[in-house]
Amino acid sequence: MISIVPLTPLQQGLLFESRALAAEKTDPYHVQLVLALHGTIDTDRLERSWKAMALRHDVLRLAVPELALDSGTGLILGEDHVDFRIEQHSAEVTIEKILAEDRGRSFDPGCDPLIRLRLIERDGSDPWLALSNHHVLMDGWSLAVLFKDLLDHYGGEALGSYLPWHEHAEEIAARSTDKAMAYWGDYLAECEGPSVLHLPEPAQTLQGIAELSGSLDEDQFKALRTLAMGCGVTTATVVQGAYMLVVSQLCRQDVVTIGTTRSGRHGIDSREDTGVGLYINTLPVVARLDQGGDLASWLQNLQVEQAEQGPHEHVALGDVQRLVAGCSGTSTLFEALYVYENYPVPVSYTHLTLPTICSV
Repeated sequence: MISIVPLTPLQQGLLFESRALAAEKTDPYHVQLVLALHGTIDTDRLERSWKAMALRHDVLRLAVPELALDSGTGLILGEDHVDFRIEQHSAEVTIEKILAEDRGRSFDPGCDPLIRLRLIERDGSDPWLALSNHHVLMDGWSLAVLFKDLLDHYGGEALGSYLPWHEHAEEIAARSTDKAMAYWGDYLAECEGPSVLHLPEPAQTLQGIAELSGSLDEDQFKALRTLAMGCGVTTATVVQGAYMLVVSQLCRQDVVTIGTTRSGRHGIDSREDTGVGLYINTLPVVARLDQGGDLASWLQNLQVEQAEQGPHEHVALGDVQRLVAGCSGTSTLFEALYVYENYPVPVSYTHLTLPTICSV
C-alpha cells in the first residue's frame, strides 16, 4: 500500500451495487473498449508505457477491500498493481469472443487491478488493443486523456502537467456537505414528488443490457446548432430540454425531474481536464414545463441553474433524493437519465512512429 484515498459518493455507490450483484450476473459497470490497430507494435515499449500510465495516474492502482468500502476509503497500491498481457490468437477469433472472455473475469475490487490492457496478436492479421476497467476508476473523458497520454509516452513525447486523482478526491472530501444539502433542499422545494414514467407493460419480461442508437444527418445537426445559437444556449441544453418535454408527457407532470450526469470538471483546478478518475456525478434536474412560455428563456434558465450547481455537485444522489417527500428507501426521484457525452479527441499522431488506430 502507498496511500489511503477517500472515495467519492459515486465511487461508493458503484462499488456497493457491484458487490450486491449475484455471482452469475454481468456487472453493468464493467467497461470494455477494443481498438483495431494497423502497423508494427513494439510490445516492450507498449508495456513500459502502460506501466508509466499506472504510475502517473494513481487511480489506476486503486483497490477497495470491503472494510475500506464500508469506511468510504480506498487504497492506492504500488507500481506492481498493473495488468498488461500479450495474447496470441488465430486470425478467426472474433471481438465478441474476446469481450465475452473478458466479461467472464469479473473485477474483485479488493485485490485485482481494476483496469487491464491486452494486446491481442492474431495470426497473419492486424492486432487489437483491448482495454477493460471497472467504471469506479474513471469516466469517459478520462479514457480519452488516458489514451492520449499512453500514445504520447509510446511515441516519446513529453507529458504535460496533470491533476493526480488523490488531490481531487481529497478536495471533494473537504467540501461542506451541509451547505450543499441546504442548496439541494431549496432547489427541490418545487418538486412534486418522484417523476414516474407511465409506460405500457412489456409483452415479455427480459433482463440484461441493451442499446438503441440513432443519428442526426448533417441538415438535422445544423438545424439543432442553429436553434441552440438562436436561444443562446449549448446544443446539450437544447437536447436536454427536448428530452424533459418528452419525459413530462410520459410522467404526466408539469414539474418534471430527470437525472443528469455532470462532468465534475468546473475549472476549480486548471489541471482538471488532464486528470484521470471518476469526476462525474449524477444528480437531479427539475423544471416546470410552461407550454405557452418562451422557449429561449426556459432553456437559458435551465442552463444557468445547472451552471450554478457546480459547487454543490459533490454529494450523494441517495442523500439528495431523500430530501423529497415520497423518496425513501428504494424509491427514486426519477426514472429517466440524461447523459451528454463530450470528450476530447487527440490530435493527429502522424508525426510519431505509432500503430494506427483503425477503428474502435
